[in-house]
Amino acid sequence: MVPCEPNSYNGMLGLSGECTTCPGSGAGTHTNYAAAQQCDVERVDLLCASDTTASWAYDKASQQCQKCQAGTWRDYGDDSTTACKPCPAGSFSAEGDATCTLCPAGQYSPSEGLANQSSITGIPCIKCAEGSMPLKEGNEDPATGGAGLDALATTGSTYCDAWS
Repeated sequence: MVPCEPNSYNGMLGLSGECTTCPGSGAGTHTNYAAAQQCDVERVDLLCASDTTASWAYDKASQQCQKCQAGTWRDYGDDSTTACKPCPAGSFSAEGDATCTLCPAGQYSPSEGLANQSSITGIPCIKCAEGSMPLKEGNEDPATGGAGLDALATTGSTYCDAWS
């Protein structure tokens, strides 16, 4: 009798030397135990990558995939982490959004991790004050050798300033 490899089992342990691959290899149940008689260990999707239409991350406390909190998103192209990342300044997200969205014209987000504010204020970002214009910090300006001057922004603003 040869012990079965991981992800296979021998339902007739001791009566046959043949091992059977666990049904639904890659999903469903599996086993990592040599000489297992059945596949009864539920497969855990630690990557939470089965639904990339939304942002998910594995929560150790609940032992299941949870939607990323508002103000964060999951970059499925970044293999270095499976955690949710904060949205950059100038953008926002609602719970589980697949990506961050740039703040609309006339609105801004001064720091990273802004949650969609629509349910509170009726608009997703912070509204610029009357008489101010939306700006983005650190835009590269080739005329000044890339000095990082601020520039008027139509979307993705990080702050607002009074008209000059």
